[in-house]
Amino acid sequence: MNADELMTEKKLNYYRGLLAAGKLDANQISELFDYIYALEDLLDEADHEDFYGTEGWRYALGVD
Repeated sequence: MNADELMTEKKLNYYRGLLAAGKLDANQISELFDYIYALEDLLDEADHEDFYGTEGWRYALGVD
């Protein structure tokens, strides 16, 4: 999944509801992880623009 293929907000909210209800299936979980990986790629690209401070977005979010 690349930036052009990111899921819609509607679908993401639908999956959030399924997650809260404990009803996500393996395929939907896989789609969510693909989405997360695509977001990480986008954030990594923006890291060099100093949007998130000198340490980057992972540091700003508390991720090692």
